Formats: sequence, structure tokens, C-alpha cells
Amino acid sequence: MTRIPLQIVAVPTLLAIAAPAVAQTLLPQCFYRSHTFYELPMPAGHSDAVAMDITEAPMNLPKTIVGSAVDSQGRLHCVTWDWDTWNGATVSSTLGFNDECELFGVSGNGEAVGRYTSPGTGLSLVYDIFAGTQGTLGALGSSDSVALDINDHGVFVGAATNPSRAYLYNNATGVTFDLGNLGGNSRVEANAINSTDQVVGVSTDGNGDEHAFFMETWVLWGQFSMEDLGTLYGHGDSAAEAVNENGVVVGTSVSGWQQEATRWERGWSWWSNFWIVSGLGAAPGHAVSAAHDVNLHGDAVGHSGSELTTATLFPQGAAAVDLHDLVCVMPAGWRMENARAINDTGDIVGWGRHNGDRKAFLLLRQEVL
Repeated sequence: MTRIPLQIVAVPTLLAIAAPAVAQTLLPQCFYRSHTFYELPMPAGHSDAVAMDITEAPMNLPKTIVGSAVDSQGRLHCVTWDWDTWNGATVSSTLGFNDECELFGVSGNGEAVGRYTSPGTGLSLVYDIFAGTQGTLGALGSSDSVALDINDHGVFVGAATNPSRAYLYNNATGVTFDLGNLGGNSRVEANAINSTDQVVGVSTDGNGDEHAFFMETWVLWGQFSMEDLGTLYGHGDSAAEAVNENGVVVGTSVSGWQQEATRWERGWSWWSNFWIVSGLGAAPGHAVSAAHDVNLHGDAVGHSGSELTTATLFPQGAAAVDLHDLVCVMPAGWRMENARAINDTGDIVGWGRHNGDRKAFLLLRQEVL
């Protein structure tokens, strides 16, 4: 383990004021649709926005969304949005005005993680949204690292390069841990962590195949146990992207051009425990899919399709659903392409195209009448 304090750097904050997004009116024929669509407003002077994560919040209570957008100079900037019942969706801040940054995960405490890039250096970024402070970490001594997810205890995970390594950082103690690998180090990433410090990701194994992994971690003692989750039958590679509070894992299993959203769930018998690996299918009309997040109820989100993709819900115990089928009224020219996160309430964020321009969206869970 390595004790490395977070380095606080001045990352300029540019508050971009934009008009709140307005949801479509719920029409009588919409009473059985479960979500209301919001286009997340574009920060002033930016384009190509994506939403990557959303905080946990009960239905109709305020929530925060994180992601990125591109400025007029082609630089990636971190973006945070707020949603509440009075104002709808609004831009709350952008970061990285003179350099580049992007956000991938956010905790219930308002701590967001991602990547801050200046010439020749890529550092893991932690941004306290409420306090407006930022810190960077050169994880495991690397000059190129990224933070991909954070839990409510301030423990975050990510990846570092030269060589490729997965890491865990305890923000409370300033200790960084190298999480090891499955026998190879050409690709090792820790993609997600839940509130019990269970970590999932992808690692090259001893045969050079990339496999999803699950890891029990005991952060205070610096003890870790990595398990190979395997693949769907006949597939060679896999990657885990998310884990919920019950230890259910989702990601993707791949064989050549075949790619399918995948769920791993712990099974038990009198003499052993094992992992049950299940394919989640794809939205109607598509043959390939990927899952990016899963909530407490086992509902996962991702996308279906290869070139022209559609954002997809993979409900627990049911067939994959095109997200457009959950919404009654969509603005003309809008297509949701990728769903990146779902919270326990069922709110979903991601991105798509509006008349050819890439924009971020929020699907807000509503009471089904």
C-alpha cells in the first residue's frame, strides 16, 4: 500500500447559467408510461454533453448528475447538473476551463470522481460539489490515472497505467492500494465500488484473456480477494462495470462480434459458493448489447446495437426494453443512444442525439397510474 495525500490544485470553476429544461406534459395516453424525459441543458459555449452518473434520491426530491461537455476549443470540461421540482434540470457548474476534465461517478455526499488532464499528465480527480473544492491524485505513482467510481464513505476506485493497475484510494486515511490482477497486467481496471467496499472491474488473466472480476475488500486492514467472474458460455472476454448493494454485478461478455449485457449473481450450495452468469439479451431489433449500471432492485441499464445504438433497460427478471418505450412524449428529433446510470428510485441518465447533436438526458421515474 502507498500513502499518498490528495494534492489540492486550482481547477477553475465556470458557472454556466442555462434555462431549466422543461418536461413534456403528461397526456392521458401516457398514464402507463413510467418515466418523464428531460434534456439536460447544455453549458454555455459547449456541445457534445454526456451524463455519466446520478445521486440516490427518493422520487421527486433533488438530485445531482455528473458528466462532461466539449467547449468551443474542443476541450472536455466536467459538468454537474441539478434537478428539483421547482426548476427542473439546470447546469450547476463546469470545471477545467483552461485544461480538461471529465466526471464518471458521484456519491450521495456530493463527491464526484473522474479525470483531470493537463499537458502530459492525466490525474485522478475528486470534486466536492457542495464545497466547490477539487483534489487530484497520481495513483500508485503513475502520471496517468483515472478515478471511475466513489462510494458514500469516500472510498474510490480507478485505474493507473505504466503498467496497467487497478487501485483503491481511502479518502479518509490517504492510503492507496494496488488491487492486483488475475494473472496478467496488460489491462487492469477497477470500475465500480458499492457501500460495503465490494469492487468490480476487468483484468487480463494468465492466458491474455480479459475477464470480469469481483473483489471483497477490507479497506481498514488492506486485505483483498479477487475472483474471476468468467464469461457467458462460449465467450472469451468479459468486463464488469457495476455492482449493487446486494453484490449483483453487471457488465458485458464478448466473443468476436458477439457482445451481450451480462449479470453475475452469487449462488450457494451446501458445499460451495459460485457465480451464476446470465445473458440479458438486447432491446427488440438488436443483436448486441452492454450493461453499464445496476440498482438495488437488480434493474440494469446500458445500450443495444453496435453502430446505431439505443438506450436500454434490462429489468430484473424481464426482457430488455428500449428506453423510448418508457416515455410518452419525446421532443422531435431526439434519440436516446446510451443509458449510463440508474439509481434505486429508477431515475436514468445517459446521452443521445437531438437533430444530430450529442446531448445528455434524464429520465425521471414517475408514479405509474
